[in-house]
Amino acid sequence: MAGCDESDLPDAMGALSVVNDCGTDLGLDDNIGTQRSKIENDYESIFSWDIQRLTGVKLSRISKVRDKLEIITDMEENNDVFKFNRFYLQLIACYELYISKSFKESYFEIEMVVKFMETCKLDESKKEEQYFDAYYHIALATIAYIGLTLKIDSKKLLNDIKQINNFNSAEKAAICAVKARVFMEYSPKGNDIALNFADQARALHPTEPELIIIWLKAKGRVRRYYDPTEIPGDDEIEAAESVCSIKSNSKLIFEASQIYKEVGYIYKTKKNYKESNKFFKLSFDIAK
Repeated sequence: MAGCDESDLPDAMGALSVVNDCGTDLGLDDNIGTQRSKIENDYESIFSWDIQRLTGVKLSRISKVRDKLEIITDMEENNDVFKFNRFYLQLIACYELYISKSFKESYFEIEMVVKFMETCKLDESKKEEQYFDAYYHIALATIAYIGLTLKIDSKKLLNDIKQINNFNSAEKAAICAVKARVFMEYSPKGNDIALNFADQARALHPTEPELIIIWLKAKGRVRRYYDPTEIPGDDEIEAAESVCSIKSNSKLIFEASQIYKEVGYIYKTKKNYKESNKFFKLSFDIAK
């Protein structure tokens, strides 16, 4: 994959080691260290994804993530409904607080997420329920990991959490989608990793529009990073067309239609006004 050594990429369901100096600083005993390692390797917590090492990002993302969460909260009409975008940002907030050694604050952050997920409303589709189950297990594995750091017994909790090998294809796709969105917040290298996960999510569920949108986001970020003037390829256009053909979700259709607007803009910079106007009109007609 362009711009990223594939040997550095985590497998879709594989867990990787997180930086463990936090545990050393707290003087955790070997038993707790063993349990934390088990979560890193056998469960899907955000601490299993080795974000900092794979992306090379050292600067804190907490302020940026907080700002995005505030925007999402302000825009939401029903705050009791589960929102994927809010979920992955809250995971990142939890992770960022943890690696900055604000362990208690990190625990409270994920505890709030878990409690919300136990009572929130879901989309009525059956697929959303399957995806939600995977999200919930990510949250549980994450709170168990932080709990161990704070010397809170998490052994009983782990008994109720699915291990990596026990997820079905829909749940695996959902986990890949979460990873893709998380890694996109750690650009530029994170974009390449995100695209890898988005590819795997689509391979598991090729026609799922939400997964296609995530793939389009990752694909576009990678393309623009390496060449801002490169016109989106046929694969992007076809993916956008597949989403736009589904008439039941206006939000997703609008997001997909932005690819046509981008094509129109790039043609305009190249002074190809005929093609530019064609794609601008297409974007407008789809989005209206």
